[in-house]
Amino acid sequence: MPGDTQSWGLAAFLQANSAIEFETALQMRLKALLILYLLLLRSAFALDPNAHFQDYVLDNWNTEDGLPQVSVLSVTQDAEGYLWVGTQAELARFDGVRFTVYGRKKTDGIDTSMVGSSLRDSHDRLWFGTPHGLLLYSGRHFQSINLHGSTESVSIQGIAESSEGNLLFATPQGILRYQDNALVADALPGVPTYSVLRSADTLWIGLTGAVAQRDAGHLNMLPLPAEASSARVTHLANSAQGLWVGTNAGLYLLRDGKLQSATNDADLDRLNIESLHTDHDGNVWVATVSMLYRVRPNGALEKIDAEQFVPESWISSIFEDREHNLWLGSTTESLFRLHNGWLKHYGIKDGLLDRFTWSVARDGQGRVAIGTNSGVSLHDEHGLHLLIAGKTLPNPAAYELFYDSQDRLWIGTRSGIAVYADGKLDTPPALATLAPYQINAIVQTGTEDFWIGSQGGLYRYHAGALSLIGAGPGSAVAHVRSINVVNADELLVGTEAGLRHVKDAQIDTPVYAKPLEGIFVTTIASLRPGLIGIGTLNAGIGLLGDNTLLQLTTENGLPGNNAWTFRVVSDYLYVGSTDGVWRVPLNKLPDITRAGKPSLQPEVVVGALGRERPGQRTRCCNGGANSRSVIDGDNIWFPTMNGPIRVDTSAIAASTVAPTAVIEGLNYHGQWHEPGAELQLSGGPRDLEIQFTGLYFHDPRSLHFRYKLEGYDADWIDAGPRRSAYYTNLSPGTYRFNVIAKTGANLDSTDTTLNFSLIPRWHENAFMRALFGLLAIALVVLVWLFRTRAYRRRQQQLEVLVNLRTDQLRYTNKQLAEANQTLTVESNTDPLTGLPNRRYLLNQIQKIIDTDMHAGKRCSVALLLIDMDDFKIINDDRGHVVGDHILQQFAQLLMNLHDLSDLIARWGGDEFLLVLHDVDAEQALTIAEGIRKIITEHNFAANDNDLLQLKCSIGVALHPPFPDDALLSDWSVALELADMALNRIKLDGGNRSLALVAGSNASSELFKRNISARVDKLLATGALRLLRGKV
Repeated sequence: MPGDTQSWGLAAFLQANSAIEFETALQMRLKALLILYLLLLRSAFALDPNAHFQDYVLDNWNTEDGLPQVSVLSVTQDAEGYLWVGTQAELARFDGVRFTVYGRKKTDGIDTSMVGSSLRDSHDRLWFGTPHGLLLYSGRHFQSINLHGSTESVSIQGIAESSEGNLLFATPQGILRYQDNALVADALPGVPTYSVLRSADTLWIGLTGAVAQRDAGHLNMLPLPAEASSARVTHLANSAQGLWVGTNAGLYLLRDGKLQSATNDADLDRLNIESLHTDHDGNVWVATVSMLYRVRPNGALEKIDAEQFVPESWISSIFEDREHNLWLGSTTESLFRLHNGWLKHYGIKDGLLDRFTWSVARDGQGRVAIGTNSGVSLHDEHGLHLLIAGKTLPNPAAYELFYDSQDRLWIGTRSGIAVYADGKLDTPPALATLAPYQINAIVQTGTEDFWIGSQGGLYRYHAGALSLIGAGPGSAVAHVRSINVVNADELLVGTEAGLRHVKDAQIDTPVYAKPLEGIFVTTIASLRPGLIGIGTLNAGIGLLGDNTLLQLTTENGLPGNNAWTFRVVSDYLYVGSTDGVWRVPLNKLPDITRAGKPSLQPEVVVGALGRERPGQRTRCCNGGANSRSVIDGDNIWFPTMNGPIRVDTSAIAASTVAPTAVIEGLNYHGQWHEPGAELQLSGGPRDLEIQFTGLYFHDPRSLHFRYKLEGYDADWIDAGPRRSAYYTNLSPGTYRFNVIAKTGANLDSTDTTLNFSLIPRWHENAFMRALFGLLAIALVVLVWLFRTRAYRRRQQQLEVLVNLRTDQLRYTNKQLAEANQTLTVESNTDPLTGLPNRRYLLNQIQKIIDTDMHAGKRCSVALLLIDMDDFKIINDDRGHVVGDHILQQFAQLLMNLHDLSDLIARWGGDEFLLVLHDVDAEQALTIAEGIRKIITEHNFAANDNDLLQLKCSIGVALHPPFPDDALLSDWSVALELADMALNRIKLDGGNRSLALVAGSNASSELFKRNISARVDKLLATGALRLLRGKV
C-alpha cells in the first residue's frame, strides 16, 4: 500500500542517518543567536512573563462581529497592518473594527476556506496554506499556486522563508519550494512533512517520529523517543530554552542534542498539540483541545483553566502582531486578543469566597474591605481573607461600605445596616428602623453625625437619633443612591428621580438640576475645585460649576451613557461604568461656559465583558451605591460580578506605535475602486464615497480621523470615529484625498493619499465651451458657482441627517439595554429566598390569563396560598436569623416541588403563593395536601444540631371562581377566596388544606361587593362551597 511504502522509506532514512551526531558547536551557536535575537526584540509592550493570565487584556470577536465562521485556524499580518484571519469557511481581513470577508466573489472564484497556515514574506506578499492548495496574495489579487507543470494542487501544512529568501512549504510530498510561479521539490521528496520552521540559517522540518535539521546544506535527523516513533511533528517553535516540538502525541524539547519530554505534565506528554508559539518576551504558549498553557522563560509551567479563560478553548493558532498583541485563534470561540494589562483581578484562587462583589472601602491602615454577596472580605499585607460572614449581617449582601473617622466599618446591606468595630458587629437601636431598606450611601459630616441614603429615603443619624429628611418610602425620589458632602450642613443628593440639594435639613430641587429631573443619578463627586461630576444610569454624565450644568453623552464621544463612580488620580478623571473604566485628562474636560457641542476622546482602560469596546476585559463594573470604587495610592479598586479589580494607574501606558491610516477604496456610480494608480472616473452623477480606516489594535475604536479633499475642501474635516467621507456633484478635474488617523494618546498617522480624476463630460471640454461664445461664459460661471454651493449644502445636510439618525438610534438602544440590564434583577427577585417576588408573579400570572383569552380558551388557574403555622413563635423564641434560615429552607423545599406548579413566589412574610394551570378544585386540593404532607414530614435545621418539624396551612381558590366570564381578567377575587380559606384553616388550628370555590348558582354579580363580610351568607345560600383536603 502507498502508506506502508512511505513509512518504510522514512524508517530507512532515519536508520541511515542515526549515526550522524548532533554538532555541539552548532547547537551552542544556535542558542547564542536565539538569546541575542530575543534580547533585541524585547519591548515594554510585550507580554509580561510575571503577570497572571487573568490580568492580561483579553478581547473576543466572533461571527456576531463579522467573522465568516466561528473556527479560526490561522492569523497573520500584512505590511499595512491588517490582520488576516483564516476560518473553516472563508478568509477575512480585520482592521480592529471591521471584518472584510474574502470569499469566492471577492477572489475571482478562488476558494479561501480552511486556511491553516499563513506567512508574510520579505517581499510583503501573503501566503496561505490550505488542505486543497497554496494561495498567494500580492498586488491586491489572489492566485492559486500549483505543482510545476501541472494543474494539480497539494495540501500545505506549514510555511517558512529560508535565509536565502526561498519560500518553503511542508506537504505530504516533502518540502516544496516556490519557483517561477509554481511549486518544485526541495528536500525529502516523497516523505510526508507536517511543519517547517526557520531559525537564523537553520531549517527545522517536522516528520513522522523525527525532526530534520538542515544547516549549510547538511541534513541531520533527530528522532523522537521510542514511545513517539509514530507521532507526527505538527508544530515547531524556538525559544532561549531550545527547540519546542509539538506532536499529536505530546510536547517535546530539544536538550543536549536529543528530543525529550518537554514538561512533567501528564497531559502535555500525551495529548495532541494544537498550536505552539514563542512570544516576543520569551513565553512559550502551548495549546491542546481542552487547555491553554504557558511556559515562562524560567521554565515554570502555567495552566490556564476555564476560570481564567474559557472551557475547552481549543486554540488552533497563535500569532503576535507588530504592536505585540497576542492573537489566539480558537476552533470553538473564534478570535481572542491578548496583551499586557494594568489591573490585578482577584478571585477564588486569591482567597475570595464569593466573586460577586458590590462595594469597596479603605481603612486608615491601608487595608481594603470588599463587600460581596456573602459578607465582607479584607485585603491586607497577608492577602485576602474573610472579615465578616454574610450570615451574621442583616442581609448577606454587603451593598455599601464606609469607614468613619474612628475606623469603624459601616456595612449597608440590602436589608438594613450594621457597624463593625473592635472585632464586634452591632446595629445601634436607632438604626433598626432601616431594617426593611437597602442601604445605598453612608457619609460622615461630624464626629457623631452621619447621613444615610436608602431605598426608604434620606436619613440623618445624629448623636444616636435617626430622623427622616424629605420624602419617605414609596416614591422614586426617596430612593437615595448617592450623597456628596458640600459642607457639614449642606449636601447634594442623587436619587432615582433626579438631583436634590439639602441645606439645614431642608431639601429642594435647584434650577440647574431641572435637566436631570426623572433621571437615575448614580454618583456625585468633586472633580476639582469649582467642578462637580454627576453620574447617571443611562443619561451620560454632568459637569456642574457656578450653578451651570453641562451634560455629556455618547454624542459627545463617551463610550457609554452610564457612570457608576468617579475618581481623580494624577490629574486624570477615571469613570467606572457598565462599559468598563475609562479615563480622560482633567484639563481635557470641556469648559461648561463655552457654547457649542463639546467633544471628548476618552481612553478605555478596562473594558466591559462584551465586544463593543476594547481594553482590559472583565465583568465591570457594579454600581448603584456610593462605595463603587476606592483610591489606594496609585491604584483604584472596583467591584465587579467576577471579583474585585485593582487598576494600577501608574502602569497605564499608551502604545508608542502610531496608527496606520489606510484608504480602502472609492465607491463611484455603484462601482468599487481600490487604490492604485490615479483613478480615472467618468459617467454617472459625480457623487462618491471614500472609505478609510486606521490600523491600531491597541484601542482601534479610540481612533479619530480628519480628512481633506484637495481641490474641494478649504480646510481639514474632523470626522471623529467615522471611517467614510461623502462628496456630491463634484466638478471635473484632478483631486487628492488625504486622511490622518489619531489615537487617544495624540499619536498621528502619516498623511495617506488617494489621487483620482473626474473626466469632463462631452459638453464640458474646452472645444465645446468655446462654441458657446464669450456671452455664455459668464452664465456658465454663475450657474456653476450656484450649483457648487447648493450641492455642498446638500452634502452637509445629508451628512448631518445621517449622523443624527444613526446617533439617535444608537442612543435609544443603548439606553434601553442599560436600563433593562441594571433594574431587572433587583425588581423581580426576593433577596432572602431567591424566589420570584410578588411583582414578578403579578406580571406572569396576568400573562397566562391574557394568553388563554387571546387564544379563545377558558382560563383555569388554581391559587395555593401557603402559610407556615406558628412561624412567629420560631422568630420570637429563636431569633430572626434562625427564622430567615427556616424561610430559606422552606423556599428551597417548595422549589424542589416546582414541577407541580406553573409559578411560585414569596408572597410576603411567611406566605408563599403557588399558581397551578389547567386544574380543577379536586386536583388542586390533592396537590395542596401532598405539599402539606411533604412539609410536615421534612426536618428543618435550626442550627447544626437542632432539627424542627413545621406545619403549614394551604388556602385554595380557582380563577375564574364562577361559571360566567364577566370577571375573567380580574383574578383578585380568586386571591381573596384563597386568603379567606387560609384564615378559616388558621381559626380551626391550622395544618390543613381547604378550598373555597363558587357554587353552581354563583355569578359574577355576587362577587362585585365585599366578599369577606358576606362569606357566611354565601356559604349558606350555596354560592360558595368549602372543600377540605383529605388528611
